[in-house]
Amino acid sequence: MSESMEELERKEHAGPCFPFHAARVRSETGGDQERMTLVKYAQKKGRMDAFQKNKAIVITGCSSGIGRAMAEYLSRRGFLTFAFVRSTEAKDALETLDEPDLVPIAPIDLTCPDQIRGAVEMVKSELRSRNVDGVYAVIQNAGGGVTAPLELLDLDLLQTELNVRVVGAARLVQELLPEIRSATGRLLWITTPGLIPLAFKGSVHIPEFATQGLARTFRIELARWNIPSILIACGGIRSNAVGRMDRQLVSSLQTWPKDRLSYYEKGIIPLTNPSGPFGWFYDIGLAVNLYDVWKLRRR
Repeated sequence: MSESMEELERKEHAGPCFPFHAARVRSETGGDQERMTLVKYAQKKGRMDAFQKNKAIVITGCSSGIGRAMAEYLSRRGFLTFAFVRSTEAKDALETLDEPDLVPIAPIDLTCPDQIRGAVEMVKSELRSRNVDGVYAVIQNAGGGVTAPLELLDLDLLQTELNVRVVGAARLVQELLPEIRSATGRLLWITTPGLIPLAFKGSVHIPEFATQGLARTFRIELARWNIPSILIACGGIRSNAVGRMDRQLVSSLQTWPKDRLSYYEKGIIPLTNPSGPFGWFYDIGLAVNLYDVWKLRRR
């Protein structure tokens, strides 16, 4: 087959999940068409290097968890990966991996416009030095949250989450859009599978729903340039984030006013862990998201 990976990728607008989204390709062993991922197709045809060569990816929130895992995985497979982290310690930890295609950038705080602009300039400079045309994907992964009833939630923390996951994420896309257009790239948003808010998770779900609106608006506005904006709904992930939230909760339980805490104390602990007795809320959210994707693919 003489088609390039980009041509295969455009077939039937088959996104929506980079780099594992499905594409309709013709089997060389018969006339039937089969669905397989582009990565598997590339591996089958020995084109993995061609697919990855000169493709740059920007990932936010790479200090640990999903962000770091993605940065390591993609850089080891030949993608030029810019890993945004907030601290120089996290940057040093990534540099010890000694991956030539992994470029950690720090400090980058998505609540700080100047740091976003500085990080983008570093990305552009590295692209020029490596002769790479544009940014193939921006993966918005940064963010966190705490477990707290809204009555007791520190609203400064909520403001920070909104700035990181909505305002800062939008600003990063604004700064990088010329590079994304140049590479006919895509936007990806790491989100939770929740379609309904859960008690005591307002600092997670309020920015989450705003992020979903932001991603879907970009999808509509950038469609004319064939730039998909893709929501990736993750289920429960074993990472440091869960432990951080649990420690934050233990600390908060010691500082919240006892009279107001008494209204919530019995119900707040079981919801701190998605694998606990209330984990079925998360399972239902994930199932509904998967069903929505299936319906979209059937259209």
